[in-house]
Amino acid sequence: MSQPIFAFVFPFVGGGEFRCKRNFPDAESAANWAVNIILKEGDDYCYFKEVASSDYVFEPACESHHVVCWHDDAPTWEVYDVID
Repeated sequence: MSQPIFAFVFPFVGGGEFRCKRNFPDAESAANWAVNIILKEGDDYCYFKEVASSDYVFEPACESHHVVCWHDDAPTWEVYDVID
């Protein structure tokens, strides 16, 4: 059985973004991976969401999603619901 697909959006401070998709067993594993990328690259946060397929385009401004960020020397992640 294959693992769920998670889509990630890492915004750049000066504009632009990096997007990728990876398989993880659950959202907590995806969040832990994202925290490692944030620390490695010096970013502040990223958005991620489980998606139905690798072809799916995730738009954080339009969809509920998770946010991973680094606060006070500790990682946090929360679920954000986008309401129109």
